[in-house]
Amino acid sequence: MMQACERGNEESSGLGESFNELTGHMTEASGQFFQHWLRLVELEEAPVMGKRAEIWATSGVPFCHMAFD
Repeated sequence: MMQACERGNEESSGLGESFNELTGHMTEASGQFFQHWLRLVELEEAPVMGKRAEIWATSGVPFCHMAFD
């Protein structure tokens, strides 16, 4: 992801040679596809992002004690 979206490299990632081994197969086209896919995910989650904190704050019940039917 770092290589595709941020033009990262082995130095900026802190992974050294492992970075190239793990991301060397990625092409410009695969990076563009990943950026497009990530944007679609962001658009999908946008309507609920503000509600997530509200759901947990207003329930009054800690998550570990919630029961789901």
